[in-house]
Amino acid sequence: MTAHKLEKGLKKGNNWTKAHNGKMVSTCRRGFAVPILIFITSSVYYWQGKLGVYFQQGQPSYTQVKANATFSNGSKAHSSGDSNSTFSKEERVAAFYQHHYEQMKALVNFSSVLRWHDGGSFNTWIQEFKVVTIEDETTNLEEANLHNHSFVFAKEASLCTVAKVFDKFHQNNSQVSWPHVALIRFHNDFGALSSPLRGHTASLKLGPHFWEEREGCSREFVLKYINHPDTLAIFTSQFQIFRHEKVFSLPLGLPRYGGNRMWSIIEAYHPSKTNRSEVLMLNAKPWRQRTGPMKQILQNFNASSAIIQNSITEKTSYEALTMEKAAEMTKPNDNNTETIQNTYQIFQSVKGSKNWHPAMHLYYNQMMRSRFVWSPSGLGLDCYRHWEAMYLGTFPVIAHLGRMEVDGWMSDTMRDLPVVWVEQYDQVTPEFLEQAFDRIVFEPPAGGYRYEKLTKQYWINKAYSFLKPHSPGVGQTTTTNSHG
Repeated sequence: MTAHKLEKGLKKGNNWTKAHNGKMVSTCRRGFAVPILIFITSSVYYWQGKLGVYFQQGQPSYTQVKANATFSNGSKAHSSGDSNSTFSKEERVAAFYQHHYEQMKALVNFSSVLRWHDGGSFNTWIQEFKVVTIEDETTNLEEANLHNHSFVFAKEASLCTVAKVFDKFHQNNSQVSWPHVALIRFHNDFGALSSPLRGHTASLKLGPHFWEEREGCSREFVLKYINHPDTLAIFTSQFQIFRHEKVFSLPLGLPRYGGNRMWSIIEAYHPSKTNRSEVLMLNAKPWRQRTGPMKQILQNFNASSAIIQNSITEKTSYEALTMEKAAEMTKPNDNNTETIQNTYQIFQSVKGSKNWHPAMHLYYNQMMRSRFVWSPSGLGLDCYRHWEAMYLGTFPVIAHLGRMEVDGWMSDTMRDLPVVWVEQYDQVTPEFLEQAFDRIVFEPPAGGYRYEKLTKQYWINKAYSFLKPHSPGVGQTTTTNSHG
């Protein structure tokens, strides 16, 4: 029995419906203007772990598989009464990646991949719903045909503005009930509940920290709208300053220019052909808030027996680099430990050119060589890199900044996904990543990883799930914007 056959049962019993036929998403990838690629390798390739953790509920455990199973590398599974010795460490790791591959093949295609941004920011999300649009505080909901709509959309208007519009509506229509799902502020970097986190995000004066000062809304006033029985759920983007059970953050997903590349790579790659020889990949523009953590990680690995390859060197202005200069800098130095390899080939330079897709393809292929990728925040905490990594079976290493319990994006959107959370990046050491690999590969959540979260239809269905008893039509937009 091959590793492929071992994992074939994983797809059975998965109630997730296949891709929705829609069109299809901004944003730490701005850091790709001139990204730096660093691969950190180690001689430690596999770690001990537990068995019987990959199969979904109701699926057979590894101990129920024939003891003489043959894996794709030709090796035989070990026969033993002890489940932990039934298969070698290498075989168990191979089975994990085989399962990930099968899940991506089953769930992800061109129309289901998380690419929200064709034709505008989160455009392919909004077009799935029949909405009443709130433009500003003057919007009069009484002029809308509310009975034909169950979704409210506020593209630029804040949650404070939406609360004001509904407060006016409820005062004038105290006997009218209008249950709805609100789709509010789908910005690439800041969502409806996002406000600046010093040293970690952009310093935009938006969100809860500025409701009172800039918009005249207290938090209690906004919570009155959120907690109202007619407010069934609120969907937005990005991180959240405070958590509320009715508020859900959509994944940022993939950049508009990356969706096609991702799908073609998922179609083409096979885990048996993917040698994850690098432990950690660093690929991020060295913004001010990133240089400290980057140097700390490199120092943590330099102090160990791990070999550092393609690491960062001091250099001239990143913006001044040319393709030729970048190529020159990738050449190994005398001790072959500190070189730069810019897989995006000066990303800004190739944008829109014939080299654009090959550069993206190279970046994704490089990521598949690594078990982990350092994924620091950009202008917001959510980042394209997080989701690119999960599609490719690479585990993003993300700082939670002590906010795991108060941020719904961290605790809900990212829940049950193969992510490594750290409080600060100085925790990232070879030993830490060994333990993290062991936890992710051999000790996943009880129900398995929720790979269906990597599809558009999961989030579309989630929004519709709050409506009772019937879902409305799809694709029609009604705009009301009365100025007095």
